[in-house]
Amino acid sequence: MPVIVEGKCKGIMLAVALVQLIIIQLVGHRLGTLEELIHLLANQPSCVEVGYQFYSRAEMVAIGFHSQWLNGIDYIGQSYSKEVSAAIGFDAGVLSCLEYLEAAPWAEDEEDKVASLLSELRLEAVGAGEVLKRVSTEVVHGNEEGNDNEEVLLKLIRVVLEGKDEKARREMKGLVSKMLHENASQNDLRKESLYSACNDCLQLLRHHFLRAAASDLQDVNQIARQADNLHWILDILIDRQIAEDFLKTWASESELSEAHSKVPAVHRFEVSRVTARLFVGIGKGQLLASKEARCLLLKTWLVPFYDDFGWMRRASKGLDRHLIEDGLSNTILTLPLSWQQEILLAWFNRFLNSGEDCPNIQRGFEVWWKRAFWKRNGEQDRTRQLRITSASIEHS
Repeated sequence: MPVIVEGKCKGIMLAVALVQLIIIQLVGHRLGTLEELIHLLANQPSCVEVGYQFYSRAEMVAIGFHSQWLNGIDYIGQSYSKEVSAAIGFDAGVLSCLEYLEAAPWAEDEEDKVASLLSELRLEAVGAGEVLKRVSTEVVHGNEEGNDNEEVLLKLIRVVLEGKDEKARREMKGLVSKMLHENASQNDLRKESLYSACNDCLQLLRHHFLRAAASDLQDVNQIARQADNLHWILDILIDRQIAEDFLKTWASESELSEAHSKVPAVHRFEVSRVTARLFVGIGKGQLLASKEARCLLLKTWLVPFYDDFGWMRRASKGLDRHLIEDGLSNTILTLPLSWQQEILLAWFNRFLNSGEDCPNIQRGFEVWWKRAFWKRNGEQDRTRQLRITSASIEHS
């Protein structure tokens, strides 16, 4: 039967503090002085509500110590502490605390404190392992944890990629991306594993895209789905700074690029969002690739990207047009000046005939113009001045 007392206690940290207190008396493991532990207990809430049910002796004893401190006892001498310890019963007291910790819910900010303190006390032999299983797989799997983590993460990714409900897929993509970003430094997901999932999506996209180009529109909705999956995985690759191989692969997809115009725009424009994400990654310095790879990307996908831009602008919710335009401008401006000129002059002509259905990369055009003409003329003037100065010195 539960014991009903007049008390309300933040039992988690009180129970941990009580374990510390008992262990000090039991094995002399001094994590701090007894006075410090009593002070720790004193910092816990103590106001009570009548009828609160305590299911473990850990809470009751902790409240008992706390009440003594409130009565003015801020120091317990050795003789008194021994009498109290004997009255508690070491083994039963520790087990009671651990049973409470194992059964009670923990607040998020308590988890690290509980795990850290119990690990320091080395109480595995008396049941702390059961408590720690809640927050760590090391207790169960030991050194195999890394492989297990990767298997779980890959399963989560594949479940999201294959999910049927689009709204739920969008929500879970955001959740999984957030978790992977926060855990990116742990190296628990190998590059090869991510690229395996990426290649599966790319193969499905290629299959359905080429079928649609041949006027077979069965399962044509898979084009948008697999393109969206690729876009999501590309975000993860860029976040982990391992997207260079994807850029090379995408830039080499000449068969898809050539078939692009044969697929109705309503079904194909999601594919160009993948290209747009690469432009943004390059333009923001998130994705560092060779000059040849950047040039091939533009050669393969720039015209299809132009063709789809109007559809992307109208049909893609939340599309940041200016971010994409800046990314494209910066990507072009990373190339040699002669290549910039070829691409930007072609854009100039297209923009004048397409207007809003063509990305506005006027800023990139202006930068190229200054590089090609304004600076060049300035260098010629400086060279002419140097020659005049040199001639004057020679004749003086």
